[in-house]
This record gives sequence, structure tokens and C-alpha cells, in this order.
Amino acid sequence: MARVATMVKTLREQERGHFCRSQLDYWATMMLGNGGVPTRASNGYVEKTSDDYADNFDDQLLGKLSYRGPELIAGLLGGRQATKAFDVLDGGCGTGLCGPVLRPYARRLTGVDLSARMLANAAQRGDYDDLVKSELTAYLRGRFGSFDLVAMADTLIYFGDLVELFSLVRKSLRQRGLFLFTVETSLAPANQDGFGLCPSGRYRHGAGYVDGVLQSAGFNIVQMHEGVLRKEFGESAHGLAISATTS
Repeated sequence: MARVATMVKTLREQERGHFCRSQLDYWATMMLGNGGVPTRASNGYVEKTSDDYADNFDDQLLGKLSYRGPELIAGLLGGRQATKAFDVLDGGCGTGLCGPVLRPYARRLTGVDLSARMLANAAQRGDYDDLVKSELTAYLRGRFGSFDLVAMADTLIYFGDLVELFSLVRKSLRQRGLFLFTVETSLAPANQDGFGLCPSGRYRHGAGYVDGVLQSAGFNIVQMHEGVLRKEFGESAHGLAISATTS
């Protein structure tokens, strides 16, 4: 065990180009009991992983992983008239797969992501008015009352603790603003009131935890649908698609 601890410590210090930081955190937590699950993935891990996958991202997600993020966000918007009346934020926009879904509702559509290569691909779609390279919470801190709609499809897999993020989203939204997002969920009943880190380096959240954080941030849940988000290691990754409004 001491040898494992030394190896994990060494790799964490080197971070191997940041690529395996979240996986190392997972195994350190499981094997060493080192004080609990880290609250989020490191910026370096998210940026490096996204940059590495940017060129094949759409083919991987839509083809091999059967990714349903844009479809689920579209479902949450169903029944709303597309009037191009909203200032919209696509948080963690990646290559812009949600751009075509959000554009019909947007007076101005802004995409934010940590990966420059992902943003370059999003720019080629032509759906966004602004594309910003930034960590999401840092971006939101300067955007109080700036948006009518905030969407995050498959973004929260990199966040464990959602308290700060949801509070910032709430502050960024105007009165009667709309928050649309997906979360991967735990199938274990004992984990419904918290979050956990998976071997993939991605986070799962309990439905009770998400509900509680939303309410504490000042949101009212409008829709909460269970469904399959994508494939993960050949198995269905289950989650929730949620819409919530400010009062």
C-alpha cells in the first residue's frame, strides 16, 4: 500500500500532461482513503482531454457513444416558441453540437469552453455569436444578470460539488430565466443524496443531491426526465435531463 501511495503521489505531481489527474484522484480515493472525493476535475485535465479528442469528437460521440445531449436539451425546450428573443449561454459548448438546437431561441448565443481546439470546431458551425475560452465558473463570476437561458449538456460530468456552479448560474440569469442541463446519475440508492467519481474520471450525481442544490440556489424545477445520455464502455450511461427556472 505504501508503494501504491508513493506511485500515486509521484504521478499527481507530474500529472502526466494532466491527462490522468481525475483518474488518479479516483484510484487514490478508492485505494488509499485519502480524505474523500475531489470536488471537480482539474482545468488541465479537462483542457488536455478535450484538445486531444477535438478532431474526432463528433464522430466518437455521435457514432460510437450514441451521444444524446443535444436531443435531450431540445426535448426540454419542446413547446417553447423559437423567437430568437433570448441571450443564451452554452456552458461547456465543446464543438458546438447544441448550437443548432439553441440558435433558434437566441438573440445572441455565447459558447464557453476550456478547449481552444473544441472552440475552433464550434466556430466552423456558424451558430455562435461569441466563443470564449474560459473555465466556466470564472466566466460566470463576471456575468450577473446577463442571460435568459443557460444550457449545459454533458458538462457536469467534470463537476462533483455543484453548489458554487449552480449559484453562479442563478446569478447570471435574469428574472424568469431558464437553466437546462444533463447529469449522469448513480444507480445505487445509497448515493442519491451526493456525488461520486467514476473510474472514467467523470462524476455522477444523485437526483436528491441535484434537487437540493437547485432549490438552495433559488431554482424551481420544471422538468426532470430520466434517460440514457450516451454509451460508456459499451454500457448505457443513465442520467437526468432537467429544466429549472428562476423566480
